[in-house]
Formats: sequence, C-alpha cells, structure tokens
Amino acid sequence: MRCNGLSYGSPGGDIGQGSGAVRGFGFFRTLLIAFASTLLFAGCDCGGTEAEQAAEQVTRLAFSVQPSDSAAMHPISPAVEVELRDSGNDRVEGAEGLISLSLAEGPEGAELGGTVEVEAEDGTAIFNDLFLAAEGIYRLAAESEGLSTVQSALFEIKSSVPSRFSVEVSPDEIVA
Repeated sequence: MRCNGLSYGSPGGDIGQGSGAVRGFGFFRTLLIAFASTLLFAGCDCGGTEAEQAAEQVTRLAFSVQPSDSAAMHPISPAVEVELRDSGNDRVEGAEGLISLSLAEGPEGAELGGTVEVEAEDGTAIFNDLFLAAEGIYRLAAESEGLSTVQSALFEIKSSVPSRFSVEVSPDEIVA
C-alpha cells in the first residue's frame, strides 16, 4: 500500500509534506525512525479504494481449481477457478478484475462454451458453466489486463454418447 501525504515536523518547527520522515527513514507498513529526534505525524492520506489498493498488490494469475475430465456438452465440474495473486503467491483479498479464459490447446476447430469472461470478486473468478463439445485433450489459458497469461493443466473431454449399445431379448420373448 502506498502512502501519499504523510505530514511531519518537530515540536515548534515547520511541518512538511512527504512520503517519509525527515533526516531518517520512513516505511509505511511498519514505521522505522532512524534518528534521535521527536517527530509529529499529522496524518496520512493513503488514497484509493480498498479494491484499488488490492489491485496494486496483484502480480499474477493462478488456477486455484484446475479443469477436470468431463463429458462432452456437460459443464466442467467442479467449476474452474482463477485467482488474482500477489508476489508471495497468495490470493489478494478484495481484488477485482475481468478474467478471460480461452483454449490454449485442443483439437482443431474446438470452441470453449459457457461464460468465458468473469469479473473476479475478492480475488477469485469462478467459471461455473464451461463446456466443450468435441472429444479431446485440452488446456485452458487465463488472462487479465496487465498480467501474464497462465495455462491450466491438461484435461480430457470424453464422448457423452455410449460407446456400446445393446438390447437383450430372451428367446421365449421372440414372436414369429
């Protein structure tokens, strides 16, 4: 988080504006004063909404729930989830942003169905109705403005049509 406007001064002295302390060091998460003097801190305007401050912490995307093997034309379950993460690889609570999914790998002509653009809420975008119509091995790609694209693990879409169909009738049920 950035601090814009820490006011400082000494008793009876001039008050100045800045982002740190005078004749020393100032860090705003934990304040470190590296000199023998008395300072008066008049206040801080940290600026921005919680979502804007959270957005400053986001450095990458990550699949928190990978796509799983599914049947063609059925929703991928459990729902695919993509998180907005910080440099420590932790989800950034309060972060928002549009995340888009597309096919990174798959059979030629295959198209990803369902809602492929989701607004992340509290650092997570949930894609609960994704499906594919064609059998094959796939990989998804997630992207969001200003962040590097990330790819999912491989997963398989299998035919939803039974591979074998048979009808059994006993000989005494046959009428000639």
